[in-house]
Amino acid sequence: MKITIPLIALLTMMGCVSPHGKLIATDGANEIYQIDLRAPKEKTIIYKTRGIIGKITKVNDRTFIFDEFEWRKDPVIRQYNLDSGEVKTLGQGFEPTYLAGRNQIVFYRQIPGSDRIYSGIFPNWDCWMMAADVGNLERFKRIMSIMNHKPPVIQISPNEILFLDGRYGSIYNLLESKKRGSYAPEDFKPVLWREKTKEMLYDQGAFGFLLARDYDAEKKCLWTLGGTRDAVYMPDDDAMIYVKTVWEKQGDTYWYSFPYHWKTKIRTGGHRSAIWIP
Repeated sequence: MKITIPLIALLTMMGCVSPHGKLIATDGANEIYQIDLRAPKEKTIIYKTRGIIGKITKVNDRTFIFDEFEWRKDPVIRQYNLDSGEVKTLGQGFEPTYLAGRNQIVFYRQIPGSDRIYSGIFPNWDCWMMAADVGNLERFKRIMSIMNHKPPVIQISPNEILFLDGRYGSIYNLLESKKRGSYAPEDFKPVLWREKTKEMLYDQGAFGFLLARDYDAEKKCLWTLGGTRDAVYMPDDDAMIYVKTVWEKQGDTYWYSFPYHWKTKIRTGGHRSAIWIP
């Protein structure tokens, strides 16, 4: 009997196509840890705090930025160097996204003295999406006021970011300080920018995933992925690592190759936020 093995499975078994490098991640608790993707069951804690860590964003292969929340204190944004272990506080804010090519971050900050009155932990405070140089977060540029949900920010070019504005995706040009119209259909959640093909991966919830340059262009459905909680792009391999959700609950961690349409489970359990380094 002749047995046929798919090419991607053969390459995976040979080690030619498989997850590699390291994942730097947090579970949304008080630790940041490192996982070698060739031995993903083991994790090494590299940073521990009394507060809560929310999001990690990559600066380069040796440096990342993250936010930290402590009880009765303003959230702060810090920078960590993997070589020295040095931790540097950059300023107040949360949900940072590093902008490659600009040495800036987009982040959120609560500002007192607003005329608006909200219920909750920040009464009489307004929340703004801002952009600033990494070295000076106090010289910020306000992008837009955010009332409730703090949408994830995705960089799609050196000067442009995409985020969910209400129920639609919008693009903001940092050079021109201008926001242009809807980029994604209603209720399509932008997940990840596939740099190699200049396409956005959208989460359609129960309808699976779409990969498209924009919502008017040709769309590719990726039914096999399932829902996702966090996704990290690996540009060298044109692949991603993501946490699969089951009925809106966090599941396990998978690796997916865009060229080969192949996914494989790499770890039991997931994370809240992560970056990949070679």
